[in-house]
Amino acid sequence: MNRQDYIETAVLGADRIELIRMLYRGAIAAIQTARQNLANGEIAARAKSISKAMDIITELTLSLDLQAGGVLAGNLADLYAYIQQLLIKGHAKQSDSELMESENLLKTLLSGWSQISADAIAQEGTPEQSSSTSPVLPTAGLHELDRALAAAAEEEQQEPAVMNPFAAEAPAQAHRSWEL
Repeated sequence: MNRQDYIETAVLGADRIELIRMLYRGAIAAIQTARQNLANGEIAARAKSISKAMDIITELTLSLDLQAGGVLAGNLADLYAYIQQLLIKGHAKQSDSELMESENLLKTLLSGWSQISADAIAQEGTPEQSSSTSPVLPTAGLHELDRALAAAAEEEQQEPAVMNPFAAEAPAQAHRSWEL
């Protein structure tokens, strides 16, 4: 089995939460490659990697169900937009700091998604029972993701509003602090 067949099999066999995790891992890998290309002065390769990361973030944004997810999904969409702005800015300025920040934000989100339990998914029903065919975050998963990100922030001894700007309880000023 070649790599493409392996990826296709993994995608076809994944539940909607695992699909999102795969997208995060793909975006993180693309940003890591872009950072390496930046360090090596490989402009065309860096542009290709950043474009790949942007495409993945766009797909994540489009997969959000803003009606079912409410404020948390809306704030997650805002965070995705911020990550895309960081990628554009990092590419234009040839700056590793913006690329590193976007990578770290995605790693934090992946950590939260990795802590979503099968129980939370089961409470929402299987993808076949869901009215949506896109890999949207189940409502219970949104709340569990919010708790997981707050726990990750505590582990890193940072304020949850800084680590998790899309939490429902985050003050409006904290939300604005990460916008460009």
